[in-house]
Order: sequence, then structure tokens, then C-alpha cells
Amino acid sequence: MRKLTDRKTLRSIDWWLVANIFALVLYGLLSIAAAMATAATGEEATLADKLANLNLYYVFRQAIWFVIGLVAMVFIMSIDYNTIKDMSPLIYWINVGILAALFVLGKATNNAVSWYTFSGIGFQPSELCKLSMLLMLSRVLSQGFAEDGIQTFRDLVKPVGIVAIPFVLIALQPDMGTAMVIACMALGVFFVVRIRKKIVLGCVGGFVAALPLIWLVLSTTQRNRIRVFLGLTNDATGTEYNVRMSQMAIGSGGVAGKGMFAEGNLSQLDWVPVKESDFIFSVAGETFGFIGGLILILLYASLLWRTIRIAIKTRDRFGSLVVVGVASMMFAHIFENMGMAMGIMPVTGIPLPFVSYGGSSMLTNMMAYGLVLNIGSRW
Repeated sequence: MRKLTDRKTLRSIDWWLVANIFALVLYGLLSIAAAMATAATGEEATLADKLANLNLYYVFRQAIWFVIGLVAMVFIMSIDYNTIKDMSPLIYWINVGILAALFVLGKATNNAVSWYTFSGIGFQPSELCKLSMLLMLSRVLSQGFAEDGIQTFRDLVKPVGIVAIPFVLIALQPDMGTAMVIACMALGVFFVVRIRKKIVLGCVGGFVAALPLIWLVLSTTQRNRIRVFLGLTNDATGTEYNVRMSQMAIGSGGVAGKGMFAEGNLSQLDWVPVKESDFIFSVAGETFGFIGGLILILLYASLLWRTIRIAIKTRDRFGSLVVVGVASMMFAHIFENMGMAMGIMPVTGIPLPFVSYGGSSMLTNMMAYGLVLNIGSRW
């Protein structure tokens, strides 16, 4: 196992993947700047006038979180990931404790108890819990099921329990979006480990049977979002309105986009909801058009491909599972966020990785890719 400072290790770092992340962060900063700008008015406005309309407060905060995340990424890359593997039970249970304490110490935001607030700075522990769950799950599966995979329902008890504890705690906040991302990460890892067909069919049957119970525990808002998505109800002032405004903003961008300083941007006129985070893809579509949206999709495709490539090349079972889990997390976030902006997925509060405004999300994503680069550079 080589150190990060070794020349061979430095040369083996996937610098294309690093550049990919920087490009996504830059794209996000431009999109956030466009989202928070004051709508331009008047044909005689100069460039200086338009620049004065930019509200860079959120851009600076996002940039600061990126720098913090970059430091965390380098720190994680400097540690032998087997040490992180050994520490994963401690990391996991600390995160579970922090999640549980939310119900006593957390602050309710948008009818969900998902955040700690310190001196005006919010932190969402469920984001970091995704990584702690992944590390613990990968450790257990790499030690006990490396050869034959999962053969019996009894083999599933411990791995499923590791996933279920944070899943339930996050779902009770309620934050079903993040809970479903955790489920997607687990499914990606289980797929690689291999599970006997009869166990898969049994799990699918159990999930279908549990759907009525799941429906009962969903909040009214969550049920309404699903009804709107399925076309079973109209919600002219809520979820359906948000999706329609998002679709209108994306469509109005045309091929090349309106640009950051166009007069009458729907996002800048606050027609698009939560435009700096949840619906940032709508802002990107309106500002940069089809071409800009395609560039963003290609950047994500490249990110996922380079991540999966590392998982394939990694000879260590634990490392491979962790990288697959990170790829699954990224795919779930990208597909759901872009899908809800275009109206093909239910509305959730899932951010777009490296692009949406949010310190907890940025820090988690940077740490996740610290793990990926760490694993990819040492074998």
C-alpha cells in the first residue's frame, strides 16, 4: 500500500476525474449566480449595470464550502483507506447517534427535522450518514460474502440492519428523498455482491406487500407529490405548479439559452421554486439552454464512467464496493433531481451533486470522491 505523497501514487490519481469535479463545481457557481441575480431591466443597461444585479452571497458561500470540501478530500486521500475501513463501525454509530439526537436537538425546517443550526449555519447530518452507512455496509459484505455472495435470508439480516437503521431515522424526519438515496446505494452494493435469485424475488415480494404500510406512514405532502406525479390529482398552487414553472423555465431556454443577463428570466423573477438548490437544473436549462444542459449531462456521464472504471480496476473487495456505492449515490441524485425538474420524477428535496447550493451536500460529495480517489490511486 503506497502513501499519497509517493510519486507513483500521485501519477496514479485520476486527474481527469478531479478536473471533472472542478468543472461541475464551476458550472454550479455560474448557475447559482444566475439563479440569485436580480432580473435585468431596460435595453440600455450596461454590462456594469448587469454585473451589479448579481447577488454573489450564495456563490461565495458555496465556494467556501467547496474549499472546505477540498481540504477534506485531500485529508481522506492521505489516509490508508484500510484504516478508514477499520474505523467504519465507530464512524457509523457516531453518525447514527447524531441522527437520533436530531429529534431532540434539531430544528424543524419545511416541516422536517433534518438540520442542526450553529450560529446561523445549517448542517444536515443525513448527508454524511450516507457515507458512514456505505463504509459499514462495504466492510461487512467484503469480509463475510466475498466469495459466494448472499445465499440465505439469514445472511441478509446484518447488512439490511445496517441500512435500515439510518433509513428509518431519516424517513421519520421525514426526508424520504435522502432515505431513498440510501436505499439506492445499498441496492448498488448488493448487486455487486450477488444475491441468489430466490432471495431477490422474496425481497421484491415483501416490498410490494409492504406498499400499503409505506403509504400510510408517508406525510400528506409526500402523498400529494406522488398523486401529482401519477396524474391522480391537480395541485395548481403547490407541487404541480412548481413542476410546471420548472418545465417552462427549461423550455424557454431554447437551444443556446437566454444568458445570465436576459430580461424576464423566469428563475430570476422567482417563478421557479427553490431555484438555487432543488430546481437548479431549471435555472441551468433557462440560462444555458439545451447546449448547456447537454454539457452538464456529459459532465455527469464522464463522472460516473470514471467512477465505475475505478470500481472495475480495484482489486480490493472493500474498495470496489465503496466506489460502487458512491457511483450509485451520484446516479440516484442526478436522475431524481433532473427528473423532477423535467416532471418525470416525483418532487423531492434531493440536490444536484456539486451544482446545487448547499454546504452539507458539497462537503459529503467531496469526501465521497476523496474515498474514490484514495481507493483508485493505491492499487
